[in-house]
Amino acid sequence: MLTNPMAVQRPINTYPVWKYILVMMVFLLGILYALPNLYGEDPSLQISPQRDAQLTSDIENTIVSVLDDSKIAYKALERDDKAIVVRFDDTDSQLSAHFAVDRAVRDAYGNDSFTVAMNLAPAAPDWLRNLGADPMKLGLDLRGGIYFLMEVDMNTAIDKREDTFVSEFKDELREQKLRYIRPITRDPKGGIEVRFREEEDRDKAYDFLRGRYQELTFETEDGSDSYDFRAYFNQAQLKSVRDEAVRQNITTLRNRVNQLGVAEPVIQRQGAERI
Repeated sequence: MLTNPMAVQRPINTYPVWKYILVMMVFLLGILYALPNLYGEDPSLQISPQRDAQLTSDIENTIVSVLDDSKIAYKALERDDKAIVVRFDDTDSQLSAHFAVDRAVRDAYGNDSFTVAMNLAPAAPDWLRNLGADPMKLGLDLRGGIYFLMEVDMNTAIDKREDTFVSEFKDELREQKLRYIRPITRDPKGGIEVRFREEEDRDKAYDFLRGRYQELTFETEDGSDSYDFRAYFNQAQLKSVRDEAVRQNITTLRNRVNQLGVAEPVIQRQGAERI
């Protein structure tokens, strides 16, 4: 094969200039967006609204007034739609401010309006944050956090709801002057069992309670020496009881976590029976 001896051959492992420029640009961008990690974080307070509370200038003025009256120095106060963040130079000032601000906010706005939590706020300058450059987010374990999984005791929730129906059945039958064999009991297999000596009383009670409690399924049963019926949850009501049990536990957990002053807690349902 004939070759042109005058042709200029590119040295091995060399690339066009534009590729070098591209690599350099990526490298510089990487350095730029890594800079926030060098600035560290400021000890801070994070005041977040709960439920229907709103972040207004009034609460901001309250916080500033408390810090000034307590002679606690702070670096900056920032407010957005989600929270008010107060930055401090050291953790001692942060801790003192937490006690003072938390007490003042609770006195002025109630216990359930705002959460005052100690946190760490990125100390990167504004121009870096405006570019969307944030420090690398560490995992939950590296930040001293905890992951907690709780299973709601659904059997207890259902038992309590059945106990409520037992009490209501007693009152309803007493008002209707329908005689039943005491006591009204909960069936170990589920449901509520009501026994009568007379079939007529059983039928009247059956028709009356079935009309009053649409969420329950009623079935008549005849014993050896009594006339009975059993009431138990239908599937829709069982789901409602379970959902309500989970909702109540989530509310209780959220209130207790907020009382601890934890920054940015995430409390949510996982599956049918877990939080």
